[in-house]
Amino acid sequence: MLALLTALPASGAPGGSTGPGPSAGSGDPGAAPAPPAPVSSDRPSAVPADSLIASGPTDSEAIVVLDCRSGAVRARVRTPAPLGAPVVADFAAGALYAVTRPGELLRYSLPGLTLQARQALAFEPTALGASRGPDALVLAGGRGATPLSAHDPDTLAVLMRYPSDGPAQVAAVLDVAPRGRFVVGFADRPELWEIAYDRNAPAVLRGLVHDYRMGEAVTLPGRLTSRPFAVPSASRELVAGASAFELLRVDTDGLPGVVNLDVRREIEHPRIGTLPRTVAAQAWSADNRRGWLIANAHGPARVVEAPNWRVSTFELGGAALALGPGARPGESSVLIRAPKGTELLRVDAAGAQVLRRVRLPAAATGAQRIAAGSDGQCVALLDGQGHWVGRSDGSP
Repeated sequence: MLALLTALPASGAPGGSTGPGPSAGSGDPGAAPAPPAPVSSDRPSAVPADSLIASGPTDSEAIVVLDCRSGAVRARVRTPAPLGAPVVADFAAGALYAVTRPGELLRYSLPGLTLQARQALAFEPTALGASRGPDALVLAGGRGATPLSAHDPDTLAVLMRYPSDGPAQVAAVLDVAPRGRFVVGFADRPELWEIAYDRNAPAVLRGLVHDYRMGEAVTLPGRLTSRPFAVPSASRELVAGASAFELLRVDTDGLPGVVNLDVRREIEHPRIGTLPRTVAAQAWSADNRRGWLIANAHGPARVVEAPNWRVSTFELGGAALALGPGARPGESSVLIRAPKGTELLRVDAAGAQVLRRVRLPAAATGAQRIAAGSDGQCVALLDGQGHWVGRSDGSP
């Protein structure tokens, strides 16, 4: 675990101002950010519309850009050390972000995977998020006394560091783009943070009830300041909802809960029991209805519908391996391991039923993941190591 004041490698040192946490005061807002190590100023070329990013498990060192339709390799890079979290791509900006276990944030160009910037982190990374557009921001989280930091998307310079009142571990970073905010979950404390990256975000007021009533609350910038709120337990993962103000939170015991970000609390616990770590969940919406489809290796698939929180179940015919986008609103693709082979299902989540079942050819029987290309049209199947094994239409 890297400490905040530990001597850092030549790849760069963390710097910048310190963001307030729920139990911590702010640092020196005038501190000058330490510049990241310059690597390459190459500007990326246009990303082909059918590009696909593939990487292996989080302890692998390989990142590959593929042709989504054929699996042909367009670029490949080996990271300096094993990955600490899944990579995040911004195709419009021609950028891919990665974190390595020893504590380094990297930016690569797309589609060529040229290393463009690198920045040392003050923690062992476990989660990574990146927003898109003119207010783009990179947020990296992990284990440590200062377990979270915000970075410039181009240079990776540190814009804000977020200390805790003790060692903490970030479990998940979720970009809720319609709100212009990240939501951060912690594996060891019962709270969520919202961090706005919208430059026009309203100011954050900090203080006790008396301070608010007397107009004495401290006014902090709306952008980058953490907005903490309590939840019943520590978090394992966060799943976006079909509505910007809702998300599904799974705690460290596997208990799911629905969080309303507008009222800043967990409002419901759907009656679906605890969820294993192999669970897959995905939001759906159709005909003014919305909810989540939840599937795992054991038992039936479950559909949670908001806001009445009705739960429906239906059989998939095998162990669910992964969920992916569907062809129409309210639909999903579900990859399962059936008794006679690997199958790809077209599922109507809103209707809780299987619409179509495709037996995959022998070449694709190792499929374990569903991945969408940069155009959102091509969807490919990958094995557990990130190798392309076919398209979602069953073509080898």
